[in-house]
Amino acid sequence: MCGGAVAPLTGTERAIMVMLFRTPGAVVSYENLCRVVWGIDEPDRALLRQHLKRVKAKVVGKLGAPWPVRAVRGTGYLWDPTASG
Repeated sequence: MCGGAVAPLTGTERAIMVMLFRTPGAVVSYENLCRVVWGIDEPDRALLRQHLKRVKAKVVGKLGAPWPVRAVRGTGYLWDPTASG
């Protein structure tokens, strides 16, 4: 939601974003994301990228909001509460 606008997310997209949102500024590993969201032990980075790309299109493309997710190469993703665009 941004300025009253809403970007509907799928259950999987929502689960990923909730994990990141709950730990602002801290890296959530690929392994942890995949384990919690899909119940798989092997991280599937391509699957994560695909879902985050779709969420980013909804958040930035449709709402014009800043993208608060940062990739941490070789590790995972983090929610950047200071994101401004």
